Amino acid sequence: MANENPYHESKTRKYVKTACLCLAFLSLGLIMALPGPALPTLAYNIGIEIDAISFIFPSRAVGYLIGSIVSGVLHGKLDTYKMIGFSLMMTAIGFTSAPFFSSVILLAIAMTSMGISMGFLDTGGNVLCLEIWGDESGPFMQALHFSFALGATTAPFLAQPFIMEVVDTNTTTNMTTAAMINNFTAVTELSTTAVPPVRPGFPYVAWAFIICGSLTIMISIAFLYLSFSKRSKAASKQEN
Repeated sequence: MANENPYHESKTRKYVKTACLCLAFLSLGLIMALPGPALPTLAYNIGIEIDAISFIFPSRAVGYLIGSIVSGVLHGKLDTYKMIGFSLMMTAIGFTSAPFFSSVILLAIAMTSMGISMGFLDTGGNVLCLEIWGDESGPFMQALHFSFALGATTAPFLAQPFIMEVVDTNTTTNMTTAAMINNFTAVTELSTTAVPPVRPGFPYVAWAFIICGSLTIMISIAFLYLSFSKRSKAASKQEN
């Protein structure tokens, strides 16, 4: 069979691979959910309204669909570990750079590209779990989905300390405006929102994205190592 392992894997190695997959899905959940609570801050950094930036989510969804389809087509033609490793790396790069874009178009392009790599990761990760465990994969597939849910649940708590400075510290002030109308003064009260300035040169919310991106990069390196290790052991077995 094409997916059969070229050498017998120990249970320990299978568990290590599964742990890496769970971490990958944990980061996938974080990256999927974190832009939601950070959306007002991202909109403020770009200088647009929230409803004008919300289309980045459909953009990401389209990319996710494309990535899932292409990943299925390429399955068996590419090394699964490398595919997951590079997908994680591209996702991390796109995600970490998101808070620094000053154009909503560039942000949408980045989110679409990130969605493609996330689709690769989702499909490839599920397939790899099946390849590792075969008929025993049921509980481990559930572990992957639990890891995704855990990441998505954790994301708002991770984002909160970094969005409060810009969004939650908004202060409301009352200003009295005098208007001269027909030789007499009309006094009106206007309620306006004074938003504190973002730190110059570096958006504070970027720290949440950097933390998630750094975790994802480390997991991608683990998968690239697994790919190299797998090929080395397969070559060694053939020589023997």
